[in-house]
Amino acid sequence: MRQAGVRRFPSWLRRTSAVISADGHSLGEVDGFVVDADEHITHFVLERGHLWGRKEVTIPIGAVARVESDAVHLALSKDEVGALPAVHVGRHG
Repeated sequence: MRQAGVRRFPSWLRRTSAVISADGHSLGEVDGFVVDADEHITHFVLERGHLWGRKEVTIPIGAVARVESDAVHLALSKDEVGALPAVHVGRHG
């Protein structure tokens, strides 16, 4: 998998869009995208944590409940997102 370039971002989902959990917690911002071999976006990257303890989590596109006013609202709670494994996402142009 590789990260999508800017030209492939869907108009409803942008880097730096706020990410809100189903239980109303602000989780951070969209930091990137993961695409499959057919160049379909399968996940978006959420960078969580603070300066000394950051981790990247990939959120399945199917977990997006709705998008409004540059905010992505998830169908997952804060705890469910917190339980997702940290991943390293390769950064490509």
